[in-house]
Amino acid sequence: MEIYIDNDLLLRTLVEDDASTLFALVDGNRKYLREWLPWLDVNLEVNDSLSFIRHHKTSATRPEDQPLGILHQSNLCGVIGYDWVKDKSCSLGYWIAEEAQGKGIATRASGALIGHAFSEMNLDTVEIHVAEGNLQSRSVAERLGLTLSHRKENAEQLYGRYIDHIVYVKSKDDPS
Repeated sequence: MEIYIDNDLLLRTLVEDDASTLFALVDGNRKYLREWLPWLDVNLEVNDSLSFIRHHKTSATRPEDQPLGILHQSNLCGVIGYDWVKDKSCSLGYWIAEEAQGKGIATRASGALIGHAFSEMNLDTVEIHVAEGNLQSRSVAERLGLTLSHRKENAEQLYGRYIDHIVYVKSKDDPS
């Protein structure tokens, strides 16, 4: 699956050849990503990134089930995808490298997947679950017109501590 957003930004299904680049991106941003992502301790070598790509490829029942690489100016700078899809709803998740922050990449990539969820998948609702303290990701959801729905206490265990999530929601019928 490929979604062209503009001349600088492309979302595309990760392939096995991306494993080394993906691992280098994760490894180079490990300290930064560790603040919000729970899986860094199980991604310790290139084969872990390769297993991640292969797992999603073999378990996917539709193209949307696979994570997409975020390519900015042809360089992989993050990953985005649907965490789950059910009952005409989905949850969107993403991460980008620290050096890619502040360029509107996460906002444009998330907006494109929200549009895809509504127009191509015919879903009615999109959610984004964000760690309460992750103000940058909360700003992405707010810029895209998602509404703060509720707070989930102890939603995720993150390296020995529990964090709360803020759940943002956008409905297909909401004004843009």
